Amino acid sequence: MVTHVNGPTHADWTRPPSWVVASALAAIVLTHVVGRIACYCSDIRTDSYTSAAFSYRMVHGDVLYRDMSIDKPPAIMVVNTLPYLVLPAARTSLIPMESLLMVLGYVVIYRFARTLYGPWPALMTASAAVLAINYFSALDFTGEGFALAESYLVLPQAGAALLYVHSLGGTRQVAPAAESSGVRDAERRSRWTLIGCGACIGINLAAKQTAIPIAAAVLGHVVLRRSLRRQFRLAIVDGVSVSFGVALALLPFALMLTIQGTWRQAWHDMTVQAAMMLERETGWPDTWRDVKPLWAPLMWLALTPLVLPWRTARVSPSAAASPTGLDVDGAADHTLRHGILPAAMSFLLLWQIIECILLVQLPRRSYHYYVLSFLPIVMASGYFWRALIDTLATPAGLRDPSARSGASGEPRASARADLPAELHADSAAGCVRMTILAAAVLWSLAVMRPAFNELYPVAWTRLRQFDPAADQRHFEQVVRWENGSLGRNDGRWPGE
Repeated sequence: MVTHVNGPTHADWTRPPSWVVASALAAIVLTHVVGRIACYCSDIRTDSYTSAAFSYRMVHGDVLYRDMSIDKPPAIMVVNTLPYLVLPAARTSLIPMESLLMVLGYVVIYRFARTLYGPWPALMTASAAVLAINYFSALDFTGEGFALAESYLVLPQAGAALLYVHSLGGTRQVAPAAESSGVRDAERRSRWTLIGCGACIGINLAAKQTAIPIAAAVLGHVVLRRSLRRQFRLAIVDGVSVSFGVALALLPFALMLTIQGTWRQAWHDMTVQAAMMLERETGWPDTWRDVKPLWAPLMWLALTPLVLPWRTARVSPSAAASPTGLDVDGAADHTLRHGILPAAMSFLLLWQIIECILLVQLPRRSYHYYVLSFLPIVMASGYFWRALIDTLATPAGLRDPSARSGASGEPRASARADLPAELHADSAAGCVRMTILAAAVLWSLAVMRPAFNELYPVAWTRLRQFDPAADQRHFEQVVRWENGSLGRNDGRWPGE
């Protein structure tokens, strides 16, 4: 933290030092690599082999829903065909595609958290998300967790949430003379943002039926938010914008199935056949140990009400006076004044409730379901860090320079006399507050450590036992599997 003449600035508190950023990036990369090794080297040989083999066969002329049966939408299979256009016939060819989409998903989660909470909270939120995603996919006991829809869908689901949050900021401060045109421009931007949000939702629905919660959450929140303001016409316009984006994303896949002549069989498999899987058991976790990566985010959310009362009146004076509403570090303090942050939190709450309702209906308790089912909890947990940072940054550490400086920026004569004593007080108070922040970070890392400690030995053991030759033989066997089936009740593995 840099010490300024006027005391630590808000930017010093909200911008993590470069060594913290580098450490967080190293931890994220390590967690991703360990998680992917654990997934790929799993001794459970189920969905990823079928998905890879089906995609390879599609490149060589086989038709999905005719030559191969699957009770899921076609988007993942279509995406997985891209590596096989240039890479050899092996399951390893999917590694670059999966890692690319997952890393992009991490980036979008970071951008979401930075937009709402700022850089420090974004680092903590992204780190928790990466750990949860890789833990739940790697330690799934019903599948190997590699190249599954849940891993791919982190990107479009987080993208839909990010774009929807941006659409909430459709009303910006404008000069009175330009108020009407400014509002119209903002609403127009909001429409396009909602169309992009709908497109992300459409990509989700084109990949898996369990992506319905994000669609229901966005449309439901649009209707509720607009209706509470008695903006019924805008509720319809917003809903149509989202729906148009959904239709736009689904259109290429609908055309593909129509041209192939398989849309009837695909519709039956994705609806009737898939519905038969519901309510066999339940996807709800049995114990707290099943959601070990969520311990830290849940702890943050539980502590948020304790921090909020201290944070309520502590908004940066420089941000309040700024015509853009942005603080020194670029974090959007204007989201508080314009109600974007409360609206975003209510959206995440609605999304999580719908995810939980669906999770209860899913056919079995499988960890890979939790990758997406608990994503809203992780994305909302950054609110704690935002509240904590703002609390620690004030009152002594966050100052309005104009109160102590003249127009030139030099300290006023009346302030120079008290400067040594104030700097000493600021330094002591700053050390205390920085100690509190460091303790919160270390405590959070200690809570997150058990999940990583369980993930790492699993990855190492699976890597040592992995047989590349056997892996390739099984992949080739599935490629030759006539009338192969993924997810259907009458499906049989080769050799059974």
